[in-house]
Amino acid sequence: MASKKNEQAGIPAEEREMLKAELKAEIEAEARAEIEAETRAEMKARLEAEASAPSSGETGEQKKRAEEKIPYMLPLIEGEPEEVNVTVNGRTIQILRGEQVKIPRMFAEVLDNQAMQMKYLRKYQQEKKEQVTIVE
Repeated sequence: MASKKNEQAGIPAEEREMLKAELKAEIEAEARAEIEAETRAEMKARLEAEASAPSSGETGEQKKRAEEKIPYMLPLIEGEPEEVNVTVNGRTIQILRGEQVKIPRMFAEVLDNQAMQMKYLRKYQQEKKEQVTIVE
C-alpha cells in the first residue's frame, strides 16, 4: 500500500531517500540547537545562582578583612622575575619586587605562606643533602 502512494506521488525512490535524509538532518540539527540553548540557559542560571549565593561559611567580617589593603613588599632576588603574579579565588594581581605596594590582605597571606613553604623546603633539602646513605 505504501509503495502505491509513493508511486502515485511520482517521486523516484532515490529522490525520496535523499529527501528523507535531508529532513532527518534538519530535524537533528534543530534538536541539537534546542538542547544547546537549554544547556546554555541552565549553565547561566547556575552561575548566577552561585555568584549570588553566600560563600561557604565566610562571614562579612572575614571578607572585609581579606579585602583590607595592607602595605607589602617583595624582596628583590637575583634570578627571580621582577614582576610576580598572584592569584586568589580567580583574582590576579601583579606585584613588582622591591616596591612597597598596598594589596588586599588575602594576597599578602598567600605570598607569606609561599615564603614559609619555600623556607621549609630549603631546610628539608639541606637536611637531606647532609644525610649520608651507606650502600653496601
